[in-house]
Amino acid sequence: MARQKNDSSSAVATEPIPVVETVADSAASAEKGKKKEKKGSSPVSYGTKYITILEITIQTTSPLLGDPMTPEKLLEIDSADKKVKVKGLPGIEIARKKVWIDPDSGKSGVPAKWIYAATRCGGCDVDLGNRKKVSTKTSGSIIGSFFRILGYTAEFVDQEMCIVGKEKFRVNEDRGVIPKAEITCRIVRPEYPEGTQIKFLCEVKDRLGPKTIDIALQCLKNGGVIYGIGSYRVNCNGTNGTFKIVRVQEVKKELLKEDDYEYISLPYKMEEEEVKEGVSLPANSGKT
Repeated sequence: MARQKNDSSSAVATEPIPVVETVADSAASAEKGKKKEKKGSSPVSYGTKYITILEITIQTTSPLLGDPMTPEKLLEIDSADKKVKVKGLPGIEIARKKVWIDPDSGKSGVPAKWIYAATRCGGCDVDLGNRKKVSTKTSGSIIGSFFRILGYTAEFVDQEMCIVGKEKFRVNEDRGVIPKAEITCRIVRPEYPEGTQIKFLCEVKDRLGPKTIDIALQCLKNGGVIYGIGSYRVNCNGTNGTFKIVRVQEVKKELLKEDDYEYISLPYKMEEEEVKEGVSLPANSGKT
């Protein structure tokens, strides 16, 4: 996948996925040229490798139902009185309690782990050669070795989305069933409209070679189609939570430390111990 220059002042949605080429890329080319000029020096087969920080913006292509495990919900579970008293409350009040707020910045958004889970699942359709994938349903994934999302929250680009009294989300109310008790209940969630933009920072290490960023972005792109985020998403027999990448901007690039220089060989072959301890990826994994 070829890299293209990207104007950071506007969002783009083109094929292939855009990645910003910065001064660091030119510096890398210059450094490579200097090494060739040195007499008697052995060539570096793996090239210069980096840790790159990217700011990625995604846009939902279907409504997003938010029902994260907020700190308030965790306290209710851990409390002596486990009965959540919401009977008779207006739907908007219940929906407000289910808005994800970052504990540090106070900004609204969605849990970053939702994006990571989608990226990990999207790796099931990214081929590394010789029928090896970034992720499998039975033997885990190597995505975490070169890709991670920074922070707890992927923030809404429009922070006015969840201002109390001026909410831009719809209150989604539905009927639910508690299986063991066979009791019906009311389910209330904030429903963010199609076209909602979400941004986050991620770190990519060039452990799969110079195409590592392209591989990571392809995993994310696939995850937006076959996995999704939020409740009642496509991976959970739903129709919500799909998304696409609309903007990729390089924020920072620095050389990898010597401890990180070794490549993961391609095609990647899992050791027997890893296969035994691998985390499965069932079709309905990651339910909220």
